[in-house]
Amino acid sequence: MQPMATRRLAITACIAGAMWLAMGFIPQTEAQDATPVSPTVLNHWTQFGPDGGLTARARVNGDCPTAVIDDEPLPMIVRAKPSGEFTDTVCEIPVPLDAKRASINGEDLALAPTSLATVSIIGDTGCRVWKERVQDCSDPAVWPYKQVLDSAMAISPNLLIHVGDYIYLEDACDPATFAWCKGMTFGDTTKTWEADFFSPSAAALPQVPWVFLRGNHELCDREGQGWFRYLAPGSMPETCTDFTDPFLMPILGQRFIVMDTAAVGDTKTTPELNTEFASQFLEVRAIAEPGDWLLTHKPIAGGLLDLGKGEQFVTYATIRETADGRLPEELAAVISGHIHLGQVLQFEETSGYPLQIIVGNSGTALDKGVNGVFTGEVLGAPGLVQHAINVAEFGWLSVEQDGGQIIATFRDATGAPVTTMYAGSPK
Repeated sequence: MQPMATRRLAITACIAGAMWLAMGFIPQTEAQDATPVSPTVLNHWTQFGPDGGLTARARVNGDCPTAVIDDEPLPMIVRAKPSGEFTDTVCEIPVPLDAKRASINGEDLALAPTSLATVSIIGDTGCRVWKERVQDCSDPAVWPYKQVLDSAMAISPNLLIHVGDYIYLEDACDPATFAWCKGMTFGDTTKTWEADFFSPSAAALPQVPWVFLRGNHELCDREGQGWFRYLAPGSMPETCTDFTDPFLMPILGQRFIVMDTAAVGDTKTTPELNTEFASQFLEVRAIAEPGDWLLTHKPIAGGLLDLGKGEQFVTYATIRETADGRLPEELAAVISGHIHLGQVLQFEETSGYPLQIIVGNSGTALDKGVNGVFTGEVLGAPGLVQHAINVAEFGWLSVEQDGGQIIATFRDATGAPVTTMYAGSPK
């Protein structure tokens, strides 16, 4: 992936209809009484973290298995033991970037890519069950996460980025209305993580290295224990914390800066949040170099677009008070989620905002919106004078290289292109 900081971005848009394919919500079953004679690997995957290191992880019933890396057997270490509502063991082991083969129990692990020619990006994927807001998790047209992920994998990406918010099963629902609710648990439990993330992601997890970002649904008073247990980059902390430090993650020459903005206040902020994130933005500024991409769940800026029914330009309260003067000019783009739409916002160079891409439309209930390309005046954002692209349907983003040209395409749940952006010129 080539740096985009000095390129002039040309944007074209085309709107395509969505078609839904069949896929099923995978029900959970009670564990059998039989005692396994060897560890049962429930899921396994590799993920990038600080300094671009690659780690293999596995969810197992039983003791940690042995990984085989370039024909050398290496025991995986325990990251998290069964505890409370968590019934599995999580194991991990670093994987050298130059490894030629790695496996767990004979199942191959995805290795570090040799190219970033194709990257798939998804976000905000869980099935929403919260008070009166209930998706039918058994209906693939209503909750199409598995279909979105399958189509994101169909292009054989070298890397898959999830921008956060994995768990939306947070409140009980009525089995008389939704039969799949019967026997389900909600909140931060193994069973919920299985239903909302691991089961629909099972086929894709071992096929490609992942980058996981933390969303606000993974804060400590929500699903934070599961986040640190399963997906958080770096070591397992002794206790859950809402603040983690930014870090640099270089992958094959492309530098990503990962910033945990899960705790950022949307409409209100506090002195504690302002102090914390002012410091974090200074850290990001110290790290940044031209062409870097900032990966963070909550956008630096975004828009909610429901024409005639409440268009608005959004800057989050904590970010608004702490990013000014601390946001690196070197950033080529910010990749985020949180708003449950697909969006691209391109600002004047003097605005202080880099190119903002939002991928928050990969499964959870969408925000109200309309497809189209709009000027900044529509959203009441004077600095947004070039384009604001809005994608108000389920889908994901592909980023591909063709010669010297970057091609970023919002796609619907089937993989059909909705909006394409071109950056740079073919060599």
